[in-house]
Amino acid sequence: MSISEMIKQMESIDYDVRFMVLHDLSEELVDPKYQIGRKADELINKILELISDSSGDVQSMAIDCIKLLVNKVNDTRVYKIFKFLTEKILYGKEEFRDVYTIALKGVFSQLENVKKSLVIKVGNKTIPNILEGIRSSQSSEIKSSCIGVIDSFLRRYGHLVPVLHEKIQHVLFVSLPTLTVTRTAIESLSFLPSLTNDPLFFKLLDSIIEVLENNSKILENRVYIQLMAAIAKNVGSRIDSKLKKITELLIGYIQNEKYKEKVDLIDSIFYCFESFILNCPFQIGKFIDTILTISLKLISYDPYYNMDSESGSDFTGSESMSDESESSLESEGRSASEEYEEDYSEDDEMSWKIRRGSIKCLLALIKTRPELVNVYYEKVSNTLISRFSEREDYVKLDIYETYIQLLQQTRIKLQGFSENEELKKEVLKVTKPVINSLHREFNNSSLKSRIKIFVLLTELVKASTKDSLLPFFDKLFKDFKTALFDKFYNNSQYSASAILFFRNYLIYNNLSSNLIVISSIFEKLNNYINSPENQLSIETLKICSQISETIRFLSNDQEKEKEKETEIIEKNKLNEIAINLFDMVNSVFKEQKKDTEVKETSIIVMSSLIYNIGDYLENRIEETLNILFDRMKIETTRVISIKSLKKILESGSKWKIGSIVIIENLMKELSKYLLKHNRVVRQYSLIALIEIIKNYNEFGNSEIFTRIISVLSNFITDQDPLIANLSLQLGQVLVLQNPYTHEKIVDTIVEKAFNILISPMHFQETNLVSSAIGLYKAIVQEIIIKKSTLKTPIDLTFSELIEPMVKWIQGKENIKKDDQGKIKALAQCVSELSLIASSDDFNTLLVSLLKNLKEKPSIPIVTFSLYSIARIGIKKDLSSYKKLKTIIYRCFAHISDDIKIAASYCLGNIAIGNLKYFLHYILKQFQIKSKHNFSHELMRTIKEIIDYFILNQNIDKDKDDYKDILNKRKHFESHLEHILNSLFQNCESEIEVTRNLISECLGKIAILKPKLLINKIIDKLSNVDDKDNEIKKIKLKKSKSTKSLKALKNSKIFLQSTLLNSLKFAISKDDIQKIDKLIQKKIKKFIIYLENPDYLIRLATLTFINTAARKKFWIIQKNIKYLLTHLLKETKINKELIGSVEMGQFNYKIDEGLENRKLAYDTLNLMILHCNELLKVSGFIDVVKNGIEDPYIEINLITLDLFIKLIQFRYDLIRVNINKLIDPLKKSLTKSNNDENEYKQNVSQNEELINSALKAIYLLNKSNISKKEPKFADFFEKVINRNVDLKKQYQLIVKNSSNQESKEF
Repeated sequence: MSISEMIKQMESIDYDVRFMVLHDLSEELVDPKYQIGRKADELINKILELISDSSGDVQSMAIDCIKLLVNKVNDTRVYKIFKFLTEKILYGKEEFRDVYTIALKGVFSQLENVKKSLVIKVGNKTIPNILEGIRSSQSSEIKSSCIGVIDSFLRRYGHLVPVLHEKIQHVLFVSLPTLTVTRTAIESLSFLPSLTNDPLFFKLLDSIIEVLENNSKILENRVYIQLMAAIAKNVGSRIDSKLKKITELLIGYIQNEKYKEKVDLIDSIFYCFESFILNCPFQIGKFIDTILTISLKLISYDPYYNMDSESGSDFTGSESMSDESESSLESEGRSASEEYEEDYSEDDEMSWKIRRGSIKCLLALIKTRPELVNVYYEKVSNTLISRFSEREDYVKLDIYETYIQLLQQTRIKLQGFSENEELKKEVLKVTKPVINSLHREFNNSSLKSRIKIFVLLTELVKASTKDSLLPFFDKLFKDFKTALFDKFYNNSQYSASAILFFRNYLIYNNLSSNLIVISSIFEKLNNYINSPENQLSIETLKICSQISETIRFLSNDQEKEKEKETEIIEKNKLNEIAINLFDMVNSVFKEQKKDTEVKETSIIVMSSLIYNIGDYLENRIEETLNILFDRMKIETTRVISIKSLKKILESGSKWKIGSIVIIENLMKELSKYLLKHNRVVRQYSLIALIEIIKNYNEFGNSEIFTRIISVLSNFITDQDPLIANLSLQLGQVLVLQNPYTHEKIVDTIVEKAFNILISPMHFQETNLVSSAIGLYKAIVQEIIIKKSTLKTPIDLTFSELIEPMVKWIQGKENIKKDDQGKIKALAQCVSELSLIASSDDFNTLLVSLLKNLKEKPSIPIVTFSLYSIARIGIKKDLSSYKKLKTIIYRCFAHISDDIKIAASYCLGNIAIGNLKYFLHYILKQFQIKSKHNFSHELMRTIKEIIDYFILNQNIDKDKDDYKDILNKRKHFESHLEHILNSLFQNCESEIEVTRNLISECLGKIAILKPKLLINKIIDKLSNVDDKDNEIKKIKLKKSKSTKSLKALKNSKIFLQSTLLNSLKFAISKDDIQKIDKLIQKKIKKFIIYLENPDYLIRLATLTFINTAARKKFWIIQKNIKYLLTHLLKETKINKELIGSVEMGQFNYKIDEGLENRKLAYDTLNLMILHCNELLKVSGFIDVVKNGIEDPYIEINLITLDLFIKLIQFRYDLIRVNINKLIDPLKKSLTKSNNDENEYKQNVSQNEELINSALKAIYLLNKSNISKKEPKFADFFEKVINRNVDLKKQYQLIVKNSSNQESKEF
């Protein structure tokens, strides 16, 4: 259809014709090739005319067409469209103003697809007219429409028209008090500072301050306070310099008696406080106490209601409601609640706004200041509990939410640190008043409040210590039961929240004695379990699982009570409860048409039931297993069924599956699944087969086992360590349980197990090596059994089994880089096999190993022999071999470092076998002075002994070797003074490796003997002052050489750095030790060395602080401000530490301060999520900028990781300073091109650097920063979009990130 025909039909009387022609035109306009031709002006006029059509559908279609036309016509016609729509908004008919406003916003949205110059010209011509409409029009509707247009334009193109910013800001600010609806104007004006420069932004803040200081009109002040809150929300970090003045003004208003009844004003002030707390958490810090006090005072502001007339809420723990009054309240039921609302929820009574505002402030404080959680319990908790009786429901919900947040922060803190005994006491203290108050409120609460009550109780359960809520069972169960049987509030979310609470209550409290009472709700649970609401059904299934666990605990208790001839619950009653529980779950479990999530949950819960109460369900288990077997055949439920089957099989209950057919069928089916390509199915099939063969081996047959073994041989490779590990475990179980599989496994799997031992995977997969050794051990056990049974022929001897290992070692002339791990794995295998072998085989092997040490045929053989003897010696006393210690000691003199290390390891481990005999010999060698100094090797030997005691530090008293380890440790500690003297004497060694080894020994001894070591380290550090005096004396005596002065200085530096470095090892264990708390108390004595002028001493201190920040941040938390000051100093490049080294014809630059800078940046990176104080530091962004620009890639990578975290968690800080960071980002992306020679050997690091920079850019773009920052948009266009390689990499990062986010969602 031609344009002329379209125009003609647009004039049709029939609105259907007009609509269809516009619809056809819109489809044509979408085509980029479509041309309008000469009739463009006529067409535009006609479409603009139809925007005010009498038909709403035609109007809508006309707007779509005019939007699309913007991309098809020239600039003059675009101006014409904008001029027409603007005039119609300002001067047109009132009835069509909204339509023209929508059209103008729509046309603005299409400007994104045209050139920027046109956007700027259109903006410069249109926006002033719109602003004039806001300024001069008397119509509130015109002003509202104009502000809507301004808001839309600013958010899309505000960054392109900086020349208009000041005018827009002025007009909107002045017009605010005259508007009937201020919301859009406030949103626009608060968004503008994200685009404006500092002078204009501060002009806006000064204007607000001036109004608040001088204006007496409450209504106007309230609007400007709301504006301030919105500005804080958008650009909180920019308010720094003005925040103090604004906050003081607001506090002045709220404390002024003449404003105390101005509800809307106080509500706006609280809203502003909340915005400051959430968006300027550091800047508002000085006023936290004042805001907290004001909020606590006004939380109970209710001039129209006298709380004293009610039965007072006793939040000190005592019962304030008698049983009689409580029962009477219940009898009144719903009518009491209705009367409550009728009396006090008056439309003209708005005091609830003040209470809500104060609550919101408290909620914001608790969210942003979790470090003050103890203060909240002291000052806030009781007040919140007293306000649980709040009469307005929406305020009550906020009160509950605030207390929920407090409990959540409590739980997080208790999970983070196990030493918060005070916090645990605080939770225990509030438990009773919270439960009492909620119990009183429950019956008179609305549906939403009841749901929130159960959420609050759930959080209380999780934050409380185990069994601490047992005394409150009656009240809690009563409310829970009320929720289940409530006919008035028949709501699935309500029931699910109640069930979720009680399930958690069961998890954290042993309710065995209350089981009969709990069984009274089974009838209702039976209704819920088949509910059409999936979430309710799932929660009910889960609580059934938890009740079954309670039955299991009770059954165990009953067994213990049998000796006393008492029973907690009759066995028949327990049996009845178990069967009822099973029948409930089974009603869902056997249904096939259920939702997938419900079906999967029912399978998991059924396996849990059989695991926990299988002894009561013997007659029903086979039927359940058959259903589970059927579910296993269905693709969607296969994995979950196999997992559940595994749980059932490992239950260890008295009952056994009696049907041979079921077991045979399971084994056949699972063996088929081993051939499936689905890795997860294969994994859990292996796990299930291991359990079946362990428990039901007698039901298997040779055909199934042969099939399994043939499949296993293909799985045992280092390509998939997890599957290989499980396959080796299954092979081990087969050998132990089925002697007739021994030969087949030796023929097919042993060679694969040997390949695992010599694969390079040991370094990552120690479990894989252990499983391979486990298979070998099973075979050796089988050999021993066959030897003892004369009738059974021996098809493999011990020496034949280890022969391939020995031959592999003998085939090696030297030890390559990755051979060390392989030799250790083979030595571990041989030694563990020898310990379970016959005495003849053991002696033969040991003699052979000793012969290797004497003759030293090759480095690999000697190394292998030393590691093998070490592994044997740690478990078996080798003191009867008198020359053994001397032979090993002589190995220290060998030229090979591999043999020296192995000899130290060997001597240390055989010493553990008989510490009394060997330790005396080792310590004696420290005193022997010879031309060979073996102190380094001897210290490594001592380290092995210390490592043994660290490993067995918390050994269970019930273990057989507990007394033996205790005696060894006592003997070791009796020589500790001697050991420490030897270590301290070598602290000043010039060999760095030796000093590091001493640090490790001292640190690990500190874990064993905290007070002794810490005091000695502190004494040694303070005694360094004596060395300072010696240095001064040498300087005075000119006769002394400069060499002796330098040596003395170095010895002082080495001593201090070694001692400080030992602290890193002292806090290295994952769990909290006594040494950690001791170091925390004495921390100031160590971190003071950050002020030391020598970089090595500072490096040692930084290493300790970095380890603390990584593993145990709480150790350094109290001294964070001091640490930050010095960490930021260490990030600067120190030119004095930069030198050069000549190597042949090349000259290399050496930066001795590099490690200090690297550790400083890494520590800041670790602290960023823990430490709010870090972001308060002025110039912190400059530190980030310098790190990205640092000449070393290692520091660039650490800083970019820090930068990414800042984008994710403190985008406002980055947004304000983004222009500073664009050039550093550009350098990161182009570094490889500029420094090709320098980074030639760091290709992988360089790729990682580019990826990190691109990821940061992706996160920035995700926040729409390009629309707000023209410089960043220009950088992205020129550096990334115009570079083919970078653009491809960036698109890949976007794709991968999107996929990851989708998975997380």
